[in-house]
Amino acid sequence: MSRNNLRVVVASDINPRDGIGVEIYIDEDLVLEIFRDEYRISDDRSDVQLDKVEVLLRSSYWAKERPRETMVVSIENSICFSLLHKNEQVGFARVVTDFASVAYIADLIIHPDHRGRGLGKWMFGKISNDPRWNAKFQFLATDDAHGLYEQFGFSGSSKLMSTKI
Repeated sequence: MSRNNLRVVVASDINPRDGIGVEIYIDEDLVLEIFRDEYRISDDRSDVQLDKVEVLLRSSYWAKERPRETMVVSIENSICFSLLHKNEQVGFARVVTDFASVAYIADLIIHPDHRGRGLGKWMFGKISNDPRWNAKFQFLATDDAHGLYEQFGFSGSSKLMSTKI
């Protein structure tokens, strides 16, 4: 899992709710693992369990009709975050970024059996504060989670425009 065999262990956020994380920095390439109880957040692409991610996304209002091929291409071209419970994928999110000025956070979803435990908030906090883009313009789209994202400084804007999403 480590790249170039360099591994740096850090204890950031020493807090029972956040756990202790292991972060591996290689230039701008970061493999992130953060632990909390029996859960693990990882951005290692090999942790993405495509069949489970497809089921999760099909249960959402925004991706229920997204073709599997589109899911595969979007995963291949994004930084993906897996939320794992005992090594089973129970959450997912991805970031599309140029690492210079902008980061689009997309597809954050937690399996219904694992909701209500603060896992979405924990996961989003780690993603939005990731050092690769935390000083960049970040945006996302939501119909129902405004309160969650506002806790992290996100707000609506009359300036942001898009095609139909």
